[in-house]
Amino acid sequence: METSERQSCHRCKPEEIRSPYQLIVEGKDDKTFFEAFLENLGLSGVQIYSLDGKNNLNDFLKAFTLTTGYNTVKAIGIIRDSNSDPKASFQSVQTALANAGLPVPEKEIAPAGEKPKVSILMVPGIDESGSLEALCLKAVAELPAISCVESYIDCLKRNNLKLQPNIYKAKLQVYLASLDEYTRDLGLAAKKSVWPLASPAFSRIRDFLTRLVLD
Repeated sequence: METSERQSCHRCKPEEIRSPYQLIVEGKDDKTFFEAFLENLGLSGVQIYSLDGKNNLNDFLKAFTLTTGYNTVKAIGIIRDSNSDPKASFQSVQTALANAGLPVPEKEIAPAGEKPKVSILMVPGIDESGSLEALCLKAVAELPAISCVESYIDCLKRNNLKLQPNIYKAKLQVYLASLDEYTRDLGLAAKKSVWPLASPAFSRIRDFLTRLVLD
């Protein structure tokens, strides 16, 4: 583990637990996005933690079970990007849960255990590579600006110009730059209603968050 990663682990130690419903996401931008999503759904009382990087989940969960208020937790939801290998990403979450002595879901979305029940959501899905950025782009795929985004990225590739290694992040930034009011962060864009959260593209997220609180 690199020094910066160890420092990140230190920063992401859980704060005092204030809600029976806990949501754990990869980064601060994700946290802002899901705050906006929960508000859009009219769901309150969910405490969201940012890991400051997916590799911190193992250490975070071990500390989480020792945090003041843990015995009040009813449900834990973990949202993780599928990345290039969705099943391997899912298995890494399962391993982190097992290492922390928490219930381990056998399948995505389906919860395991009771008090706390634990569930995992892969984004875009367990059978689809990608990330939250990819899902947001899918939600606006029919808008005219997206064809311009694709043309711009293709132009860079044809001219052998360097691209952001994560192509979804690159495309998302180009799309955001096309708007009347530029917003750099995916999460802040959600709070400004840039993403159509009622889109079918987000249906799995809607169901997952609703079940986390209401089931």
